[in-house]
Amino acid sequence: MIDRLAIFGATGDLAARYLLPALAALRAAGCLRDGFQLIGASREDWDSDQYRGWIADRLDRHGSFYPADARRAVAASAHYRQADVTNPVDVAAIVAGDDPIAAYLALPPALFPHVVTALYDAGLPAGSRIVLEKPFGEDLASARELNSLLAGLVPEQAVFRVDHFLAMTTVQNVLGSRLANRVLEPLWNSTHIAEVEIIWDETLALEGRAGYYDRVGALKDMVQNHLLQLLCLVAMEPPITLGERDLRDRKADRGPYSRWPDVERRSGGSRPRRA
Repeated sequence: MIDRLAIFGATGDLAARYLLPALAALRAAGCLRDGFQLIGASREDWDSDQYRGWIADRLDRHGSFYPADARRAVAASAHYRQADVTNPVDVAAIVAGDDPIAAYLALPPALFPHVVTALYDAGLPAGSRIVLEKPFGEDLASARELNSLLAGLVPEQAVFRVDHFLAMTTVQNVLGSRLANRVLEPLWNSTHIAEVEIIWDETLALEGRAGYYDRVGALKDMVQNHLLQLLCLVAMEPPITLGERDLRDRKADRGPYSRWPDVERRSGGSRPRRA
């Protein structure tokens, strides 16, 4: 079991809103042992006490529904390092030790190749894992390059490409509604469904992410990741199993017997036509 987690970008909105509450949930469920260590790495000139105070405040805001003792345990487990996450010397200090570590890259996609290269130069302990938050690369070429870099760092089974949107209850319920509902499952095809609308009403403001959005934009941040993943769950053929490999392959599949129509662009809007 891995008892060390390093978050690169540890003071960002992703860590505050999702990762820290997730750790509190794991602690409350008994999945984090007393020896668990959280190492936060970011640009702020903080010390560990300041970081623990920041964690406590963010957990009060975003994880108040978890037990107080679980939230306190997460904050107490934290240590902070001010670091240039693209510098192998700084990165080596973060991952130092003989025990395996999970390295979570809660960073803009432009930094991924540099951080992965720094992790390679720093040397990850055997059995470590690396987690990359979407977007995975900035285009197809950079995604392929990133995959190549990761292949030289850790085995494929140790790489986790994460889209936190897919963990939302409503999104997870799509597969259950499609595949396990005896009323909906036989009707979930182009014979009975003419149009699908996916509407995401964003209520969250920039929340300190203006610099990120200036470089990435909402199209890359939301459409090509979160919403395209949701479209895949709605429109793909039923997978053979719900294992990650079968599910991933089915999302990318476009076989000759697909039950869903192509979308033909015409003036005046889009209309479905049979494949």
